Amino acid sequence: MRIQAIDLGKKFKGQVVVKGIHLDWSQPGVYAILGGNGSGKSTTLKMLAGLLSPSRGEVKYIDDHGSVVPPDLHYQHISFAGPYHELIEEMTLFEFLSFHNKFREFGKIETPHEIMNKLELTAHADKVILGFSSGMKQRVKLGIALLGNSPLVFLDEPTSHLDAKSVVWYKSLLAEASVNKKVLVASNHNIDEYPNAIEHFNISSL
Repeated sequence: MRIQAIDLGKKFKGQVVVKGIHLDWSQPGVYAILGGNGSGKSTTLKMLAGLLSPSRGEVKYIDDHGSVVPPDLHYQHISFAGPYHELIEEMTLFEFLSFHNKFREFGKIETPHEIMNKLELTAHADKVILGFSSGMKQRVKLGIALLGNSPLVFLDEPTSHLDAKSVVWYKSLLAEASVNKKVLVASNHNIDEYPNAIEHFNISSL
């Protein structure tokens, strides 16, 4: 899946947040969108993922056959994880993963139990997510994004709330996923979030 941004820009209440963004990324791997606080990197990531409408320009997804995917079908090809996204905290981890798998499969051979093993959270299968630490919740968010079937994965500051051990876990999962997916990472220049990135796009340089 190829992703293009053509003269992408966004205004909030008349104020320009980002402008003139041109991207054309086609190869699997990690791509970094970099910027400091308030630079517009999260806004850019959300526009690329179709979670936020641009004020100008457009985003195109082009499949492996060269066909442009209609914008209203972009959601079928993406996974997104951000520290501000909520999980269904009234469910246990096993219930949540089983529920999620009904709408977006992880893989043909991966079961909720196998996913929990990859999350290294098997011991917490029957624990209600409300009782999870912020780091455990972040693992779940990253896991369902990176382990899914989506060819485009969007991660906003993925190491938020992760301790040193969990950062190592994240980098291993990222390396595995980026072999055949495009993983777009919005980061505040934290190299641990985008190791071995194919390209860097620096918002602050605009």
